Amino acid sequence: MNSSSKEEEPLRTVRGGRRTPQNSNDFKVEIPEFEGKLDPDEFLEWLHTMERVFDYKDIPDDKKVKLVALRLGRYASLWWTNLCAKRTRNRKGKIRTSEKMKSKLKSRFLPAMYLQDSYSQLHSLTQGNLIVEEYIREFEKLLIKCDI
Repeated sequence: MNSSSKEEEPLRTVRGGRRTPQNSNDFKVEIPEFEGKLDPDEFLEWLHTMERVFDYKDIPDDKKVKLVALRLGRYASLWWTNLCAKRTRNRKGKIRTSEKMKSKLKSRFLPAMYLQDSYSQLHSLTQGNLIVEEYIREFEKLLIKCDI
């Protein structure tokens, strides 16, 4: 057996009929859809999931806006289409950075009082009937919501 030979990696067919080595660590990651429900916790969870997917897949910033727009469904998609149309009518440039898009999404789908309400909940949190583990989990969840 020749020590310099290595096992051949399995091949996969890509666009154009080329065959390339298939990386066994590469797997499909689903990007979730956001429909625009007025549930701030669901919205923030979706936003964080998008960021984790982008980080894992090393998505460049210039592609993030388009990918997020593709994953907006129902009301959120209608809202985004309308926002883009308004910007065009008002001769404003397209939104090209993920930070700008995230800001627009937050201003629409995150209630203005959300952060203040989270601080109030954190301030008034008591253990009550919760077991210690549940109390700590609720405390940590509120710290995260308040970005502390």
